[in-house]
Amino acid sequence: MWQGGAKLPDAIDPSAFFDSDGDGVPDQHDFCPDKCDPMTDVCPPTGWISGRATDFDGDGCEDGVEDRDRDNDGVRDLEDRCPMTPQKYDFVSDAHSDFDGDGCADGIEDRDDDGDHIPNSLDECPQTPLGAGQAPADGEGCSKQQRVQRQRRAPAPG
Repeated sequence: MWQGGAKLPDAIDPSAFFDSDGDGVPDQHDFCPDKCDPMTDVCPPTGWISGRATDFDGDGCEDGVEDRDRDNDGVRDLEDRCPMTPQKYDFVSDAHSDFDGDGCADGIEDRDDDGDHIPNSLDECPQTPLGAGQAPADGEGCSKQQRVQRQRRAPAPG
């Protein structure tokens, strides 16, 4: 049947809602569609249902059991300084959104975007490259190379 230029299905395809592990997440959206992880034999408790309290990102994997990255930002929870980044930010850790790779969204929840131990509000060089003089001696958040560059750009006295 055609209506408004689009064909309407006669019946909804039942496979679109198939949930092989019974966790409430349809298989096509489930990152853990099997009852147990075949690689590790890790299994959620019998009768486990996906919900915000035990499946923060809604990926169908139980947090802390099957899911090692509960906010799906690409940083494992063990290394993630912000393991519960709100899903509304659709955040994935990369060089543009998480300069220091700590799992915290820069400009939203990260108070030290470059990880140099100088808060963003006081940091004169907010994107000091990793390993380029972390915890700078001058307390301004700049690596030695950045300090030299800043001195060269400074106007001459007088």
